Amino acid sequence: MSIELRVKYLQYLLNKNGDRGFTSLEVLIVIFLLLICAASALIILPSFLHTGNKAPQSEAKQYVHSMNKAQHAYYAENGKFVTKNDAAAWNSLGIGIKTQTTNYKYSIGGNDKAVFSYGVAREDASKPLRSYVGGVFLVPDGAIIDDRKTVAVICETKSPTTAQPAEPILQDDVITCGENTTPLNHQQDLVFASNYTQAMNQAQQNHYSKNGTFANSLKALGFKIKTETENYQYSVSTTAKGAFHHATSKQPDYYSYVGAIFVIPNAAKNLTKKTISIFCEANYPGNKKAANPIYQNGVLACGAGTKQINAYGYGVSEDINEYIKVINEAQQAYYSKQRIFADSIEKLGTGITETDFHKYSTNRSATAAFSYATPKGTDTGYVTGVFAVPNNVANPTKTVVILCQYYSGDTLQKPANPTYNNGVLRCGANTNQVYDYEENIKYVEAINEAQQDYYSQKRIFADSIQKLGTGVTQTNLHKYSVKRSSTAVFSYAIPIEPYGNTYVGGVFAVPGGTRTKAKTVAILCEKYLYERKIPANPTYKNGVLACAADTREVSRTAR
Repeated sequence: MSIELRVKYLQYLLNKNGDRGFTSLEVLIVIFLLLICAASALIILPSFLHTGNKAPQSEAKQYVHSMNKAQHAYYAENGKFVTKNDAAAWNSLGIGIKTQTTNYKYSIGGNDKAVFSYGVAREDASKPLRSYVGGVFLVPDGAIIDDRKTVAVICETKSPTTAQPAEPILQDDVITCGENTTPLNHQQDLVFASNYTQAMNQAQQNHYSKNGTFANSLKALGFKIKTETENYQYSVSTTAKGAFHHATSKQPDYYSYVGAIFVIPNAAKNLTKKTISIFCEANYPGNKKAANPIYQNGVLACGAGTKQINAYGYGVSEDINEYIKVINEAQQAYYSKQRIFADSIEKLGTGITETDFHKYSTNRSATAAFSYATPKGTDTGYVTGVFAVPNNVANPTKTVVILCQYYSGDTLQKPANPTYNNGVLRCGANTNQVYDYEENIKYVEAINEAQQDYYSQKRIFADSIQKLGTGVTQTNLHKYSVKRSSTAVFSYAIPIEPYGNTYVGGVFAVPGGTRTKAKTVAILCEKYLYERKIPANPTYKNGVLACAADTREVSRTAR
């Protein structure tokens, strides 16, 4: 009987027949129930007092978890972690949390191999609290999959403290919490199960791309993980047209995961990948294998009782890199071959028209194609534009691309299309350009490449982007320009906002070129700036090509 029921029964006895008094049996019952209530209070009171710490500590766990997720996403887009602990760095993570609350202080630190997020209890906190540290690690090639992969952990101090916790470490593919800290086992197991399932997806795509078949076991995929742990079972199953990767929970309060790879029927020859992937999480915790996703007539969906999440665990959108950007790639290839854009997704052979979150469509004009990821609910939508570069004699099939996003809100209206006029590539009204690290690099690399071609033909570098025919002088995010000398030319991508990645490309004439063949070398460098400022130029001296001391090399080429 619960305490509430016991109290109500006592009230009933006390109020019953007000002036009649009690029988001997009723007196015994009252005494017995009072003793039980007193004992229950003694048992519950310490637990109740302890729960007073749970609310602020839950805040710290959630904040550090969000910081870990944001670092995962930032690395995937930018190829590096956010390691500084200033306002601009926090803004770049885009998680919108305070760096100080009533009970905790939050901070960031790390290097190019690992980044750490701290939630340290304040000395003036309302009560003694435990502190937390999250770690996101860059796993070396081959440790989990053929590509680089980030994995994470959250560690909790063993007792209340206001000191910064010791950092976790990654060694021999195993994460260990630092001194006097212990892993949040439940969260860590969920993260690893999710990471491993996604890793299996990526490894299968690589395997199929290389061999034309799916691997039917973890061993065949090259995984070193066990097929069974204390909390999860990992398995692979395949058909002629797909592969399924399961992380099945063995505990009633853990979630199961399933990833799937499907062969795209009639895939366009130009597509980098001939397969498409999806990643799903069970709607509820439990020790039950998740239902397989399905792929039929261009519709990709999670199975019954599961929901689609993206590569970083967010249940609001699929991985746009996997879907909408492949449509761009296909449109560019289609135009290069046909001199016209495709007017349907089916003609592009990208294999996807619908998912749990979006419907995909495209339309065209003579000079542009617009593709849409229209949300099925109040979610983020996307619109992309592929434009033919006008008057490009050197490369008549040259195209430029922009990806924009919008929040649909309660109205599912069609978004405004991007525009492209006089070299200025912009998103339409009420849409924002999606920051894309690879596209930003491509814009400047294209300028470098065009300068090398220009010099090869004219023995002089071009003094404007218009002469190069690369097509873009400005986007919502960057403004592009060039500056030349007799032996070198420099290209700049300066952020429109007073913060963000800045790029500088340098192309240098190499002494010793022949009359028929001029030789050049090119380098691309980047720097994160907090003001609109042209970064220091790269140098080429005595055969040594290098970025300036305060910039980082992205790529280099020689012709």
